[in-house]
This record gives sequence, C-alpha cells and structure tokens, in this order.
Amino acid sequence: MKIIAPVDRPDEAQALIDAGADELFCGLYWEPWLQTYTIAAVNRRSGSIASIESVDALAETVRIAHAAGVPVCLTINEHYYTSVQYPLLFEYIGCALDTGVDSLIVADPALVLGIRAARLNAELHLSTGTAIFNSEAAAFFRDLGVSRVTLERQQTIEEVGSVVRNLDGMETAVFVLNGRCPNVDGLCTYDHVQIPGEAFKNACMLPCQVRCQSAGTAARRKRDADYRHVSPVVRQRVWERYHMDQSPCGACALYDLARLGVTHVKVVGRGNPTARKLADVRFIRAMLTLSTDRTIDRNRFRDAARLLHAHTYRQPCRSATCYYPEAIAARPKVA
Repeated sequence: MKIIAPVDRPDEAQALIDAGADELFCGLYWEPWLQTYTIAAVNRRSGSIASIESVDALAETVRIAHAAGVPVCLTINEHYYTSVQYPLLFEYIGCALDTGVDSLIVADPALVLGIRAARLNAELHLSTGTAIFNSEAAAFFRDLGVSRVTLERQQTIEEVGSVVRNLDGMETAVFVLNGRCPNVDGLCTYDHVQIPGEAFKNACMLPCQVRCQSAGTAARRKRDADYRHVSPVVRQRVWERYHMDQSPCGACALYDLARLGVTHVKVVGRGNPTARKLADVRFIRAMLTLSTDRTIDRNRFRDAARLLHAHTYRQPCRSATCYYPEAIAARPKVA
C-alpha cells in the first residue's frame, strides 16, 4: 500500500517524501475564483485555508515531488458546481494541469463527465464526497474513466474487502488518519471554515448520517443494527465535544487492509502544522513496513500499532475516534 499525504507549501514536499509519503495531495488557492465566489469554495476549504497559495507555488511543489518520483494530486472535491461556475472552474483546472499535476480528486459526477469530454490529460480519483459504498457504484465510475476510488469512511473492514474483491481495474484508497467525521461525506454541505470561536465549533453538526442494512445471518444483522444504532450517537457526542482536535486513527486495520489488496491509504490533514503531518506519515509508514512482516499475526500488529500511537501522540486509542473499531475489539473476518 502507498501513503497519500497532504501538502500545503513547497517547503513541506521533500520533508513529507523523506518521511515516507508515496503521493501528495493538495488544494490550490486561486484569486480569480475567490473574487467571483467569495463563499463557495472550489475544494471545500474557504479562502486560502489549507491550500497552496499560488499557481507558482504549486508548480514548485510539483517540481520537487516529481524529482523524487512522487505524483501530486489536486483536490477539486466540492459535491457539485453550477453550470455558471464551469467556465471558471475549467480555467482553474487548466492552470493547475499546466504545472504538471498528475491527477484530480473529484466528487461531482458532472465534473467527471466534463473533464472526460474536454479530454484533459489527468487521472481522476473519486473523493469520499461521492459516497461510494459498494463495488457496483465504483465500477460505474471506473467505466467513466476514473482510475481510483476513495471508499466511504463509515465502512467496516469486511465491507472494504467486499468492494476490493469485486472490483477489477481500479485502485482503492481508504482514510486511515485524521478527519474521521461520524457522518456520511456525500451528504455533507459544509465548508470547513475553521474559524476560531465557540459559535463555529460545531457548525457542521447536521443530521446527515444514513442507516444501512447488512446481509448475513439474523444474529449478524441484529449485531450490526445494534452497533449502528448506538455507535453514531456516541461518536456524534464525542465529535461535538472534541471536534477537529481529536486524532482519528485506523492504523490497527492496516494489517487486514494490506492483505485485502487496498492500494492506498490516505492521511487527512490539509492545514495541519508541518510537524503534525510528518509525525502522521512516519507513524503510518512504520506500521505499513511492519505489515509486510509475514511472521507477525494480527494481534501482535494491533498491539504494536497501539503502542506506537501512544508514543507518537501521547494519548490512548478510543473506539469513538477509531476508523475501524472492530480492529480494536475483535478479530475482523477477512476472506
């Protein structure tokens, strides 16, 4: 598996690569867009928050990354854009591609069609904003020319395995660190303003979680129903209290995700301090290296992940902020 890491400035690029990043992703602040659409962000971050500050800075970031053989992906992941926005949006995309950006992270199906119709030379990766829960939905976008899908954050290890097993010809990515919102991203309409102040602390607390019914035995369905009934409430309360200050993590699950055939893991964190980004990438790199050790079993891997997490972040693991809580509490079924 490869690590996708966030970058906000050219001087972060080499350090992130040296720490173990295999691919970088970023936003781009572009003045013409902001002058026209002050509130409506182009990449779910308003203004210059968590984005590279200029086209020239993006070009320098790409130059540094490419010198190390590392691709750069630009985030254009609003859930939708209006037809009026498209001419300026494509001008924005053109400026980015001229810098040598390798791929685009998109969520809007109409934008996927528009980019393919324009025959732009860039790989397309689906954001979690598209809310892909199964292999058929992923295959639909694969047939439209999308080469990678980022799976929805609410999926279990077993559900991730079901997608990977039934999906050919497409890379799969999962979130593994930070940004573990308890709600379904595809139903979110919030721009992450990140303005200090109590009034904005929980501005994205919208009832946007959906319930799913899993297949399997009656006992399995009841267990899943109980879990899905209680877990969102608990997570919502924790999120309301701690919001972005927590450190959601799924490192324990890397053991299984690697064996399932997931191709990429994503470290969320555009806008985080550089030191935090480097610590995140080093932590995940260490665990991915350990995952290749065929002499270690799942329980020993989980114990090592929890120990390194505690050492790195000085806080214990908590199921409410875990991407894959089943990896902590039990031994997930992996085919």
